[in-house]
Amino acid sequence: NGLQFLDLFSCSGQIGLEAYSRGAVVVMNEKDRRRHMFIRQTLKEWELQNEIRVYNRPAERLLSELAAEGKVFDVVYLDPPYHEKIDGVPMAVAFLDRVVISGFLSDDARVMVQHDVRVVLEGVVGGLAIVRQKKYGDSVVTMYGR
Repeated sequence: NGLQFLDLFSCSGQIGLEAYSRGAVVVMNEKDRRRHMFIRQTLKEWELQNEIRVYNRPAERLLSELAAEGKVFDVVYLDPPYHEKIDGVPMAVAFLDRVVISGFLSDDARVMVQHDVRVVLEGVVGGLAIVRQKKYGDSVVTMYGR
């Protein structure tokens, strides 16, 4: 309740909406225009358009913008496209690194990364370490904390 929550790759918006339903202050981002409009329409239908901030940006650009604004997040949820890579590195790995060095994580922040089971994440990234992992079929959710 009251935690600052960032869903960087929102897709349908369900994770951000769930966080909001549990009392979080939510920021969502979905760069795909069609999915972004779906989220906006859902928020409008549920009369939440003034409650949840939604961006339509490439994730890397939004990270820079949020850091420049001085935003601080308690929970960051990353579920990038499994098949995409940045400089040959799976997006889950690349964006975990980017979030950790962003400077916008609170002292007690948690970063959750949903990724393909074949992608192995480091046990420690910056000041964060794996505190929990859960496998769901071909996906894994890895949670990091300080």
